[in-house]
Amino acid sequence: MTTNPDSLDNLELTDKIARIKKDLPILELVNHYVTLNPRGKVFHGTCPLCLSNDGLYVMPYKNTFRCYGCGNSGDPISFIMQYENIQFKEAVD
Repeated sequence: MTTNPDSLDNLELTDKIARIKKDLPILELVNHYVTLNPRGKVFHGTCPLCLSNDGLYVMPYKNTFRCYGCGNSGDPISFIMQYENIQFKEAVD
């Protein structure tokens, strides 16, 4: 049986993405850019993407964020992509 090199690359990329999401807590990441304040199980603050006051909510228990000002949301990788205005490949490298 031969191994397809593309499937190995995809598996390595999938593992890398999983490690990034596991090892990079969204709360720590976003708190590096803006001050977040606790509000129950979530944290809120000014969105660094649209500057909406108290529009940004970070949910550490889901490792996600959402801004109710600009509508952006996602995980740590998508936050970096949106904040730095970079593509997926650059964000995971």
